Amino acid sequence: MAPRTRKRVKVHETSNQDASTSQATEGFSESKTKKNATGVRRRGTIRGKLSKLLEMPMEIFTEVACYMTPEDLLNLARTSAGLREILMSKSSKRVWQAARTVQGTIPPCPSDLSEPQYADLLFGKGCSFCHEPRTRRVDVTLRSRACKKCSSEFIGDLDDLYWQNQNSLSIANIDLSKLRSLVPTALYKYTKQTRYQRTYFKICIASHFQDLIKKVNELSTEAADLEAYLEDRKKTAKAIYDSVEPIERWLTNVSNLKERENEELKKERKASIIARLRALGYEDEDFETRYDPKGWKWKHLVEQTRAVSERVWENIRPELEEIIKLRRAHASAQFLELRRSKRQNEFEEKFVDSRPQIFSLPFGKIFARGDFQEQPFIDEILHENDSKLPLDKERWLRCLDFLPETMVKHAKENIESYVVRVMNEANAKATEELKATRYAPMIDNNELQLDDPVENVDCIPTSLLSATSLFKYDRRVGLEDYTALLHRRSSSSLPSWARGGSAWSSVKFTCTSSGPIVFTASLLLKHLQLPERTSMAFMLGCGADFRCLTCLRASESQSMTWGQLVDHFVYANDKFHTSLKTIKYMKLQIPYLNDHDLDSEVHGNLVARIPRTTVDIQPTDFTANRYSQLSSALGVEVVYTKVLEFVKDTSDGDPEELDPGNFNVDTKYCPMCKQFNSYHYESNLRGMRKHMRTRHGTDLEGNPLSDQTDVVQPVKVEETEQCSDA
Repeated sequence: MAPRTRKRVKVHETSNQDASTSQATEGFSESKTKKNATGVRRRGTIRGKLSKLLEMPMEIFTEVACYMTPEDLLNLARTSAGLREILMSKSSKRVWQAARTVQGTIPPCPSDLSEPQYADLLFGKGCSFCHEPRTRRVDVTLRSRACKKCSSEFIGDLDDLYWQNQNSLSIANIDLSKLRSLVPTALYKYTKQTRYQRTYFKICIASHFQDLIKKVNELSTEAADLEAYLEDRKKTAKAIYDSVEPIERWLTNVSNLKERENEELKKERKASIIARLRALGYEDEDFETRYDPKGWKWKHLVEQTRAVSERVWENIRPELEEIIKLRRAHASAQFLELRRSKRQNEFEEKFVDSRPQIFSLPFGKIFARGDFQEQPFIDEILHENDSKLPLDKERWLRCLDFLPETMVKHAKENIESYVVRVMNEANAKATEELKATRYAPMIDNNELQLDDPVENVDCIPTSLLSATSLFKYDRRVGLEDYTALLHRRSSSSLPSWARGGSAWSSVKFTCTSSGPIVFTASLLLKHLQLPERTSMAFMLGCGADFRCLTCLRASESQSMTWGQLVDHFVYANDKFHTSLKTIKYMKLQIPYLNDHDLDSEVHGNLVARIPRTTVDIQPTDFTANRYSQLSSALGVEVVYTKVLEFVKDTSDGDPEELDPGNFNVDTKYCPMCKQFNSYHYESNLRGMRKHMRTRHGTDLEGNPLSDQTDVVQPVKVEETEQCSDA
């Protein structure tokens, strides 16, 4: 191919006046303006860097172009008219095909597009209808991309176009609705949807629909040509729809890949900027953007894909340093709280990791993370230098040096002293209540006086080892003794999310006792014929051997531990007084007795112990009074075996001798309790008869018993075989 002819610049002679004016003109460099000896200015011919491509043989140019991508060929064709003429010719098809194989993943070119059109569809950025250089994403089905203005002007709703052109066809035997399928359409989502609007509707290029109607009208007299045309449009539409899915999938993959590349470039830019700022003495806190108000340009300056050169750095550095200065003044309090929270997390992690070492120390198992953190020296270490110093190994070892002395002081002065004070108050109230009972002459006030904390750090006060020393813990069923309280405080029983447990000062108020608890425990010991000064160790050694005889029906009875037994009677007495107030408030004439009254004159006991467990110590043995002895059991869960005792209650006769009378056995609810909205259920007639006798002092028909004198009659029990159920 011969090179293109170029126009040469003509040389014009100028007058002396023009020459002098030209010489006096400033701003022209000698490289751009050449002058001869006579003062005549000559402009040289400017040739582009790609001009040599037009001078090389076509075979070589084609071979070079085959190593380019379609995007490169598209950009090359837009550089000059000569290159455009070469690359847009039909003879360059092989070049475009070879370019597609360079990337390898581009789908084949659809039959309705040429290779340059296909490249423009995939890599173009401008509007297909105007000269707007940037547009939104390409619509593969419509084979176009449109700016906002052109989208509303050239692309329309297919249904609207149908109704606007429904009378445009001149052929009566062709329905316009059948032509709609011959126009490629895309689904468009309407974002401002209301109740009566569609979410999606079909859109198409308006001119394509109108051209189709125009072409059909032109071929209205040529039936064969019209049929061939419609068949060709049908095949074209099908080919377009078939090519949409692979092209859109490829575009999505390319877009995702581009986003990942941009994210990597942004990370590299951010890392480079942060490294430069660190070299200037700035810290991690200075790069935190969570507290920045709107309008600050930190993210705009940092999160870009452009690499940070020296020139770029010199341009953005003053702005970045100014933002850091404003950030320090604006969010100093938030940053301080953030540092403290970070030090707190470091402390919790260190404590959890060091628990095996802490357990080996005296009182280590009952020393929680919250207790440790309340110590003044810990607060000083964590808040040193405004919490800017991380809690490294050296500073953590400084914390551990204070642990042995701190643990002993905490166990004796905080936990033990508080529990002894609680028990002293409960015992004082119980002593006053016991003086009014029939057991008052049998009580030795000196025995009930609890001890103060002892000086020996390894000894547990005797007062906390008594069988009457029980505590009520919030949200827990039943009562617990002092050892169970310490077991609950042991770190080994805490879940992982507790991060080492809360401080004793924050949970000690949930550990309480009361006069009724000590009072009930003392009376139960009398019913069990045990000494008043029975040790808690003996009662715990009995396991779940206790049962309430009052609650026995003609069925099985569950066994209880000592704490559960005391809690059962405390709850039953509280419920009795509450129900009695309800009966008086409702002004009902219902006989109502307290069948769990431990102070009633009943010839017999209301509780019993099933001696299935052998206890190796005496009831008054208080030798197990060392924290060191207790330490080995802390953190180990204790499971008691429940006993199902089959009993025969002879106080209500044999089952075959019972006469239900007028009582409705099918209801199984006490008719008297139902009157004040208390539904007492029994599964058999024997149980209901016993309930009526012990709770109301009547028979099944509600008649007062002849031997009932407002007291609970004794429970006669004939024990049979025992069986245990784990």
